[in-house]
This record gives sequence, structure tokens and C-alpha cells, in this order.
Amino acid sequence: MTVARLMHGHAYKLGDDLTVAHIIPERHFHRRRPPATLVPVLFEDLDPTLAGRLSQGAVLVAGRNFGLGPADLAIPTVLRLAGVCAVLALSFGRLFYRNALTVGLPALVCETTAIQDGDELMLDLPAGQVINVSTGQRLPCGRLRPAVLRWLEEGGLIPYLRRQRAFIA
Repeated sequence: MTVARLMHGHAYKLGDDLTVAHIIPERHFHRRRPPATLVPVLFEDLDPTLAGRLSQGAVLVAGRNFGLGPADLAIPTVLRLAGVCAVLALSFGRLFYRNALTVGLPALVCETTAIQDGDELMLDLPAGQVINVSTGQRLPCGRLRPAVLRWLEEGGLIPYLRRQRAFIA
């Protein structure tokens, strides 16, 4: 799965301080392989219907501290498999942020308080801007470095390195 520089999707509004255990409850971690088996349990303890409502192009919109907790590449991978094309938040857990970009899931820091559940969003990654089509509001989200944009276009860091022949596995 590659990431386009311009993306369009609908907002799924979440709250503050969501740990990796809120994204995938710890009791399901034993079912780690394959990652697709974890899609149905996404956010199970917060909203048991959310995983079933996510569709291709979903944009998760959170408050402060999204993805706090231990590093696990499976978390952003499962989000991508569920159709999530990006995560917007006021701030991220450092390890989640790094892992999301590594697997090709844009994690963008921006002001999310005005975005409502269901809003139609356009994300312009090169410009570092989120446009709320529903309200006309433009939200700066900071520009990703050109190297990170290239990773995202390739579907993550490993596919990028393979294509550059800088990594052989």
C-alpha cells in the first residue's frame, strides 16, 4: 500500500491519551500473526462498533498523546489494514509516531479540536495542510521532510529501502 501526497477521507473522532492498549486491547496481543486478524478488535474497549465502521480512506482524529506505550510495528500496520489512511492528533507517543511513518501511515500533528466525527477531510502532505471540506477550515499540520514523503509514497521505510537497493532482505 502506497500513500498519495493528496488524500481524501472522513474523520473518525477519538479522544485524548489513547495508549496502544486502547488501539488493540492487550488481551488480543497473543493473536499477532497475521496482523489482519487484529483488525476486528481495533478500539474494541472504546467503541466496539468502530472497527466495523472504518473504511478505506478513514482518517483517525485524536487529541493529545495518541499511541502512548511500547513500540510495536503491528499497531500502525493493523490500522492501515483497516483502511486508515492517516492519523491526526495534537501530539503522539514518540514510538507510535516513528512506527507509523516506518510502515507508511502518515501521523500528522495538527490542531484537531475543531474537526468533528464524519467531517470530510483533504490532506495535502507536501503543503503540510489539512482542509476540512465540511467547514472550509484549513489547518496547518507541519510539513513532513522530503525523505519521509518518499517513504510514504513507497508504502513505508522498508519498501523504500528495497526500491533504492540500499537494503536486502
